[in-house]
Amino acid sequence: MTTRSSLRTFFGIASLLVVFSMTAQEVPRDTSFSAWKINLVDMISGEWNVARENAWKENLTVQWLGGLLLKDDRMATEELAFYFNEWGDWSAISAECDARHLAANWSVSIRDYKKSLSNTGNAIYTAAKLGHRFTRVDLEESIASPADAFSAWYGVLSTDPMIHSMRMHEISLGLELGTQWRMRNGWLLEAFANPSVRLVVRNFEPSGPEQFDALTARSAQQKLQQRYSAGRKLSNSYSAKTGPWVQFGLILGVFANEKQ
Repeated sequence: MTTRSSLRTFFGIASLLVVFSMTAQEVPRDTSFSAWKINLVDMISGEWNVARENAWKENLTVQWLGGLLLKDDRMATEELAFYFNEWGDWSAISAECDARHLAANWSVSIRDYKKSLSNTGNAIYTAAKLGHRFTRVDLEESIASPADAFSAWYGVLSTDPMIHSMRMHEISLGLELGTQWRMRNGWLLEAFANPSVRLVVRNFEPSGPEQFDALTARSAQQKLQQRYSAGRKLSNSYSAKTGPWVQFGLILGVFANEKQ
């Protein structure tokens, strides 16, 4: 998906959020509440996150989430580097990169719903959230080495192709602040921000001439972006690091209990 189409999708979801907020009706909150949900923002990147929320006490709920991303990308560039050919003319060097991206995650959160913001069904909540994410990326890059190159390559710092497997574990613990719109027609919509602290452990298994060091992840991320304009999820797999971070999301849900 291109950046332009991603922006169109995002603004379309934002418009839907406005419409839902204007049409929300007051819904009584009781211990019978339960709902199934999907994350609309992650769907833009091809990741499916499904959550189940159930009432626990009067204003408390528990939410379990599971997600999966499985994507095969073939990226290519026609102008990775340049050189002088045997006739003294500039020629371009092309490259291709196959990326197999697998990610699985889960999280559990306890939500505390506050007083409604208005006489509609809108309400805010705070939540404690614990999550884990496993990521595996298999990269195999091939660079076309010209036989008629009579000079050094220009425009590329490293001629070693990226050929490796990367595995990463992320453990996050944080707070979530969100707004929920609940309708009598059985639908709900949420917007949230989730500041947290995460621990990232990453392991590389080289299969080619790459030399791995402390800068490997950063180097791979730069190459993927500069050479192939890689997608956000793939790029983030290499840029994620231990420390504070913030996640945002839009959630679409449907009530699972008949009382609603």
